[in-house]
Amino acid sequence: MSERLLIANACLSTDHPSGSPLTGGSNQKPSGPSKDRRIMMLATTITGSVLTGLLLGWFLDRHFDTAPRFTVGLSFLFLVSGMYQLIKEASR
Repeated sequence: MSERLLIANACLSTDHPSGSPLTGGSNQKPSGPSKDRRIMMLATTITGSVLTGLLLGWFLDRHFDTAPRFTVGLSFLFLVSGMYQLIKEASR
């Protein structure tokens, strides 16, 4: 009986190489997304912002019949917003 307790205690020990089996992983905190994934996230941030501004501006220009006013204005506004997000994420 005491042998089983020793084995169970060894399995639950924090010195276990893969961490505690009950928590399902190591004791180290994850370091976040990989470098490649982070670069892709930054690229899609700026691209998504500009495309959103273009599409929203195009829709509003068609609805209100105001040639390129909304498209240009919202594209610029969303570009600035995307750049702000890009700088904020890159500084992390």
